[in-house]
Amino acid sequence: MKNEWKKCFQIGVTLFLLFLCIYYWQPSVRIAGAALKAATPLLLGCVAAYIVNILMAFYQRHYFPNSKKPFVQKSARPVCITGAFLTLICIAVLVIRLIVPELTACIQLLLAEVPKAVKSIWDQIAQLGVLPAGIVQSLNSLDWNATLNNLLTLLKTGLGSTVQFAVGAVSSAASWLMNLVIGTIFAIYLLIDKERLQAQCLRVLARICRPAHLEKLRDVLSVVNRCFHRYIVGQCTEAVILGMGKTFPPKRCMIMSAKGATANMDGIKVGRFLAHLRQKAGWTQEQLGEKLSVTNKTVSRWKNGVSHS
Repeated sequence: MKNEWKKCFQIGVTLFLLFLCIYYWQPSVRIAGAALKAATPLLLGCVAAYIVNILMAFYQRHYFPNSKKPFVQKSARPVCITGAFLTLICIAVLVIRLIVPELTACIQLLLAEVPKAVKSIWDQIAQLGVLPAGIVQSLNSLDWNATLNNLLTLLKTGLGSTVQFAVGAVSSAASWLMNLVIGTIFAIYLLIDKERLQAQCLRVLARICRPAHLEKLRDVLSVVNRCFHRYIVGQCTEAVILGMGKTFPPKRCMIMSAKGATANMDGIKVGRFLAHLRQKAGWTQEQLGEKLSVTNKTVSRWKNGVSHS
């Protein structure tokens, strides 16, 4: 009887809250938006903590694993957290240095080809004879390169002279910077005491969930964690391999490519890239197998995108 009253009370409270949300929809939306905006640094901190934890766990496994000294055990967590953040910063800097020049070159190429494309399209329209001759002559004498440059200059000067735009940009940048700082601090807090926080979360879930539901929830979260962990590691490893192929000679990144072929990533893409490097280095499959201490069949499986041995 007591459980039935408790269940009825929960249903009644839920329906009452739903009625309030529907009746006061606009205020509810504003409250939800304000709550989401306030929780943005915390959400960023959770995401950053999850990503940093992957590197931190790797460093912890290799940070004097057999040492029993108190100093080593106490310094393991701060040192690994610092190393993980520095690694992410280095990766971000490398990615920016690789992407920004290419992106700039693409934009310059696009701006150089747009006038030619517009001129070609206009010539085809002029040949159809659907416009008056006066308009055709005036547009034919138009310098499309100068027009495009004047338009870009007008946009730059128009936006740059607007005080409101400048103030909005500065406030937006300051807001994102503040969110980043708060999120980083919250991520460090989560990483420093993650075991205690995990135990507290499990105790809270145990209070509000049934044992069977809690076990299913833990299984689902474990599967999600493994999938995202392997996906992030695989994508990062693939990016490092492809970046090394653009930076270093083929022979230097051959071993990393071979390791990447066995990681959780796109095996066909990496296998083709490995074959390209092998051919560029002038090695046969037998020679590559001897240098990596694997068989010729293993190298062939890598080429076909099969990672298992």
